[in-house]
Amino acid sequence: DDFDVEKKVLLEDELKRVWHAIAQLPAKEQQIMRMKYVMEMPDEKIAKEVGLAPSSIRKYIGRAREQIKAIVYTE
Repeated sequence: DDFDVEKKVLLEDELKRVWHAIAQLPAKEQQIMRMKYVMEMPDEKIAKEVGLAPSSIRKYIGRAREQIKAIVYTE
């Protein structure tokens, strides 16, 4: 129905804004966010791939999420 279509359009718009925000992050944060949320890799595997400790991955993701929120909700 119309509500579902409107909801889908709003979600697609939100997703575009999130990807636009991710594209503004530094390269390492972009890479980590893609590995985590697109490739669905666990923190330990991401850490091994990028040469960081798993705890550092969680910190990168936390900071990146805050930056994304700031970009998405201030544009």
